[in-house]
Amino acid sequence: MKNSKAITAIDIIAFLLNDLLGWFIIIMYDITNVFGKFQDLKLHRALIVVGIVHIILSMICNVFFFKNERTKHHIQIGNKLFIYNIVMTFCPYLYLAFTQIVS
Repeated sequence: MKNSKAITAIDIIAFLLNDLLGWFIIIMYDITNVFGKFQDLKLHRALIVVGIVHIILSMICNVFFFKNERTKHHIQIGNKLFIYNIVMTFCPYLYLAFTQIVS
């Protein structure tokens, strides 16, 4: 019983850190763009690449993790968490896209 609680806590911390990493990438991207002029274009492009890699790796991890959870427990919680994690992965990048379109 304690082992399953520890695994659940580790999963929650891992997904929280994944979500925070997305927001950190977006904040760093915004910091490199001051008044529409890129202060450091190489860093700006590197952050774009890191953001794309973050999305790809998050999707791969979500698919593999929740595929095992759905087959192991035979319940729908895995599907709901899968959708939640996809939304939380794309949320910072959608925010960035919206702010770029508006401004």
